[in-house]
Amino acid sequence: MSFARNEQPEGGPSPAPRGRRVAATAWWTVGCLGAALTIPVIAAEVPALAAAASLDQVITNMRNVVVGLLVGLATLFLTIGGFRLLIAGGMPARSSRRSGP
Repeated sequence: MSFARNEQPEGGPSPAPRGRRVAATAWWTVGCLGAALTIPVIAAEVPALAAAASLDQVITNMRNVVVGLLVGLATLFLTIGGFRLLIAGGMPARSSRRSGP
């Protein structure tokens, strides 16, 4: 099944213009190239940052990582909850996931 250049398949969206696809591909390539060039530089510094002198330091580092992850997760949940309340127009009953009365 082939379609003409500007013809859409039934029920589907029209394809993006060629210029937008080229621009998106270029940005994707630049982003991947930038990540590929910066990751080795960051990885070279990790052994110096991860070296711990004692068991107490290792436990402290692990605790700090866990607390940091929990704070990030709590922030994410609060942001999602606030967004849902904002979309519901400030009415908590409309922001619940229940579909019943």
